[in-house]
Amino acid sequence: MGNALAELQFGDLERACDLAQEGLRIQREIGDTWGRAWSVWAIANIAVSLGNHGLAAQLFGSAKMGLRQTHTKVLGLLPLLRRQQQSEGEARRKLGDDEFESQVAIGDQLSWSEVVELAFQLQPQRKTVPGQERPGGLSGREFELAALVAKGKSNREIAEQLGISHRTVEEHIRNINHKLGVTNRVQIAAWYLKAS
Repeated sequence: MGNALAELQFGDLERACDLAQEGLRIQREIGDTWGRAWSVWAIANIAVSLGNHGLAAQLFGSAKMGLRQTHTKVLGLLPLLRRQQQSEGEARRKLGDDEFESQVAIGDQLSWSEVVELAFQLQPQRKTVPGQERPGGLSGREFELAALVAKGKSNREIAEQLGISHRTVEEHIRNINHKLGVTNRVQIAAWYLKAS
């Protein structure tokens, strides 16, 4: 989480998001209940910086629930407390008090599997260098899924590897099919092998 927060403060929001989500993925795999609350908290702050205030408010609610469960607090860590105050203040201004509190309450009621899925919904707009756009007009996540399809991974395996729901994988596959003008996984795999 420390590297993600450093990137958030001084560096690259894409990298901050990737680091925080990777931390959350590892924490989920090893059953870490303490660290996942902090990763969700970091992702909430990143969501504010990316302008996704509704998602951020829900994640703040989920993080507060996780911190309560683990009996930890941000209060003693002044730089983190200041970051939280700034982020929550911005989200509250953008959403309004009532909507902000409503979204926080929603996040507070989610199960941990729902929280993790919510945290992985944050996908920053990936920067591309001219001449290095991804083939087929695919997003970074879609290109990543196409690579996994080409490796013969099932939707379930892809969902587990990326920390997203089976339903989200299906939606990405539909989007890939539409963008590429194909109708099945074999065609996605063939396209990926030519494109990469």
